[in-house]
Amino acid sequence: MARIWRILAIDGGGVRGIIPISVLAAIEERTKRPIAELFDLIAGTSTGGILALGLTKPNEFGKPEASAQFLFETYKQEIPRIFRFPQTWWGNLLSPKYNASAIQESLKGGFGDCRLKSALTDILIPCYDIEHRSPHIFKSRWARRNSQFDFLMRDVAFATSATPTLFAPARIPRSDAG
Repeated sequence: MARIWRILAIDGGGVRGIIPISVLAAIEERTKRPIAELFDLIAGTSTGGILALGLTKPNEFGKPEASAQFLFETYKQEIPRIFRFPQTWWGNLLSPKYNASAIQESLKGGFGDCRLKSALTDILIPCYDIEHRSPHIFKSRWARRNSQFDFLMRDVAFATSATPTLFAPARIPRSDAG
């Protein structure tokens, strides 16, 4: 009998990320289990990638640090700070619409120095490498197998959320983890 894979894909959408995290909070409430235990793979892009990382970040006991409800509340709190005011009066014609410092600060506070290999469930976070004009996929499975693919969760979160018209492109240092 073939194994059935339980895969969760969380879409992006900036402020609209409140919708999937509220649905996931309801699922956790009904099942009395964290999302990280309900799926074999969690994929997400942009806001969905941040949520995938947040739902699989471990605490010191090897359990999810944050519930979906906690991420929902945090999301509501951080959105006004992150999408505060455009950098320029003309919006994003010549530069990104928002300053990235607020989102970077928020991600650093939320993820600290946790690394991709630590994810409790396999995660897959697609991004786009604007310099090489090609997609780049971050995978926790690769990070566990080879330190070259192990990045800080906060850097992966910023990379997936760095939509060129909203924030400046992310520059992520190669992993030095061993």
